[in-house]
Amino acid sequence: NLFCNRGVKFVITTLQQTCFASELVDYALLLCRKFAVKLLHQVCHDKLISRKINLAASMLSGRPLHQLGPQPGEEE
Repeated sequence: NLFCNRGVKFVITTLQQTCFASELVDYALLLCRKFAVKLLHQVCHDKLISRKINLAASMLSGRPLHQLGPQPGEEE
């Protein structure tokens, strides 16, 4: 197996290829984990913001939280 870099040819052993592939897999898994953690954090943050908005709307309207949807005769 030959590898060429700037005109210089290198021989890459199967072990080196395996190690390189293993490092790529490790890196891909690390990226996936980071993405999953950030996504989970964002979902939790969005839920928290949504609850705060609902609570503020409830306080401003004088209605309990479970009654915050459109009332009969109101537009959405």
